[in-house]
Amino acid sequence: MRDFTICIGTTFVFGRDAETKVGDELGAKGVSRVLIHHDGGAYLETSGLLDAVRHSLGRAGISYTELGGVKPNPRLTLVREGIAIAKARNVDAVVAIGGGSVIDSAKAIALGAAGERDVWDYFTGKVPVERTLPVAVVLTCPASGSESSQVAVINNEHEHSKLTLSEPVLRPVFAFMNPELSVTVPAFPTACGIVDMFSHICERYFSAGNEIGVIDRMAEGALRTLVDIGPKSLADLADYDLRAQIMWISTIAQNNTLGVGREQDWSTHLIANELSALYDTPHG
Repeated sequence: MRDFTICIGTTFVFGRDAETKVGDELGAKGVSRVLIHHDGGAYLETSGLLDAVRHSLGRAGISYTELGGVKPNPRLTLVREGIAIAKARNVDAVVAIGGGSVIDSAKAIALGAAGERDVWDYFTGKVPVERTLPVAVVLTCPASGSESSQVAVINNEHEHSKLTLSEPVLRPVFAFMNPELSVTVPAFPTACGIVDMFSHICERYFSAGNEIGVIDRMAEGALRTLVDIGPKSLADLADYDLRAQIMWISTIAQNNTLGVGREQDWSTHLIANELSALYDTPHG
């Protein structure tokens, strides 16, 4: 087992009505102004989710501004727009409502808003990552595990380049995880998410390193569970228990709970990132 250092640093608020606790948790951390970031989809309004987050922030005396428009394979152009808004409004946190694309976009905005260089310079390695604004996540589409990972992936649409940045400071400080919010995710993106989780674990499990009993058995347990509940979930998209298990597996599959102490691969994901940048295909 190799040496490792890990600090997840994310507070998980898991279960029904988790999204109503955003304001209380951020207020307790001294946050007073936030940027709410999302995809602008009709679901946010029709479900009442966006209003629930707004009301939660308002009750805690936290002011907010909003930026929608996130697309799958989150775009650098929107990230730069978010950074400009965050700096102009002097926000002290970013609240992401959505799945991996929204969360990664929020991470990049928080990073750029805390620094003086163009955010793409961090992704290309021109400047080191030192600090970022706190990011809180209201998870609606479990897949990438970005809600507690140290990874952000951004697509520079002008260069047709999709780059990954991995730094501990990028881990969100809060993950509000209500499985009920994911029951309206259609079958196809649900399946893509399950495949992505499975792949995250395989990138750690299939490597040149020797077997590590406890880590391998944990990984195998998560893989077997996905094989078991994946088809069941697609057959009954509204099943809360299945959605809850999938939501938690998405988290542990990517925050390195199942990868500590061992060599990892990730070549498959690097290839997938390039393909999705070239052809704008869903990750997974």
